Amino acid sequence: KKAMSNQQQPANIIFESSKHLESGEPEPQLKPNLLTLYSMRFCPFAQRTRLVLQHKQLPHQIVNVNLVRKPDWFLAKSSSGKVPALIEPAGWTLIESLVTCDYLAGLSLSL
Repeated sequence: KKAMSNQQQPANIIFESSKHLESGEPEPQLKPNLLTLYSMRFCPFAQRTRLVLQHKQLPHQIVNVNLVRKPDWFLAKSSSGKVPALIEPAGWTLIESLVTCDYLAGLSLSL
C-alpha cells in the first residue's frame, strides 16, 4: 500500500509536522484551543492514540519528534520524554497511550 501524503490526511488533522523535529529546531506554531499530540510516526504506542483521535473524529494537530534527539521544548511539555504526549486545550499534559486513549474516549466533538 502507498503511504498517505499530506494532501490525503483526514480532515480532522489540522496540522502534522512533515518531519520528526529534533534538538535545536524551533517549536512549530500551533493553533490554540486544539488537542495537540506529540508523537513519533512509527511508535506503536503513539499510533494507538492516533487511532482513537481518528475514530472519534476529534480535531487535532500532531507534532512528530525525534526520540533520540528530543527538542528541549518537547521535554518541557513531556518531562519523561515519552510519546504519546497529549496536550488538551486547557493545557493539561497526558502521557502514556492508555491514559491518552482513556481520556479521548470520554470526549465528544464539542471539545
